[in-house]
Amino acid sequence: MNASCLARFTTFETIERAPLWVIKRRTGERERYDANKLRSGVEKALEKRAVPVEAIDRLVAEVENEALSNADREVSTETLGILVLRRLRALDKVAYLRFLSVYKQFCDLQDFDTEIRELMKD
Repeated sequence: MNASCLARFTTFETIERAPLWVIKRRTGERERYDANKLRSGVEKALEKRAVPVEAIDRLVAEVENEALSNADREVSTETLGILVLRRLRALDKVAYLRFLSVYKQFCDLQDFDTEIRELMKD
């Protein structure tokens, strides 16, 4: 050991995961998974809601981990949407309804009414 060198070096090992691919529901197009897109959609649904950032981080991480557990490393946008909806429903009902309205492409108030009635049953 060289006494003149007082620097300390540390290395860290991380797991390198194979990429996750997302298959778009409408076009069948395949693109690389982007956590920022997922986070953006969740944040839009939670806009102006009193939900801590840690809860958003946890939701995104849980969805990502569940999607990554798929052996073939591909997931549909439909599956991602369902994973998000499950967690949003438990986290914040208003955000759930917002996300659902975009996900299911609500066309009128009847769509909202139907879903609100379902939420009220819980």
